[in-house]
Amino acid sequence: MVAVVLGALLGAVLTFVAERAASSVTPGNPFRGLAIVIVMTGVRLTGAVIVLAAYSYFAPVGLVPFGFALGVSFVAGLGIEALRISLRNATQTSV
Repeated sequence: MVAVVLGALLGAVLTFVAERAASSVTPGNPFRGLAIVIVMTGVRLTGAVIVLAAYSYFAPVGLVPFGFALGVSFVAGLGIEALRISLRNATQTSV
């Protein structure tokens, strides 16, 4: 249970980092925002790999539930964020 909670929390943190990075893309300077997103994607990937490696070293029994919860919470968070952004943009379009 601890592994699942820790994995879900890390997934939520990674989702928050992705959301903050994506918010840096603005019409005024899209290339700067894209560079920030690229760098933060690399940081998130590297951080996740380091945490998974550390978890597999210190608590190998809980690696599968931890990794599964991490993946599911990250993907679910990005899905919710994409839905939220699409609904926000859909209400601003003129029909």
